[in-house]
Amino acid sequence: MTVIKGSCSCGNIGLSFETRVDLRRVNPRACDCDFCTLNKVSYFSDNQGVLHISIKDRSKVNIDRHGSEQAQFHGCNFCSEFVFVSFILRNQIYAAINTQCLPQTTFAEPMLVQPKLLSKQQKLQRWTKLWFNNVKITENL
Repeated sequence: MTVIKGSCSCGNIGLSFETRVDLRRVNPRACDCDFCTLNKVSYFSDNQGVLHISIKDRSKVNIDRHGSEQAQFHGCNFCSEFVFVSFILRNQIYAAINTQCLPQTTFAEPMLVQPKLLSKQQKLQRWTKLWFNNVKITENL
């Protein structure tokens, strides 16, 4: 397993993940929704990997919903960077990472995906298949 670390610019939201995937061969998913297009976001996730999110100050975390409003988009209010997207199904957290928060990591070219064409149920099926499903979120108190 390889461990990769990243964060928002100010470090309020940190992340690390364990993966066996060769990231140089991964085409991150560039979503066609208005939010992702505007912010030039592409996503990485590994349903066989482990994702750890650490939050230093919860009061500086902004959570929005876009599109079908099923997923939560987590960003930092202090540095204004979007870090990850998540949703909960049957008490299990699923998540995908904004690759912009992994500046030291090299990926292949992003590929366009079109979730706007999917129903709410199809989105959930896609996310449960592709996203990290072993997600741990900790907060410093």
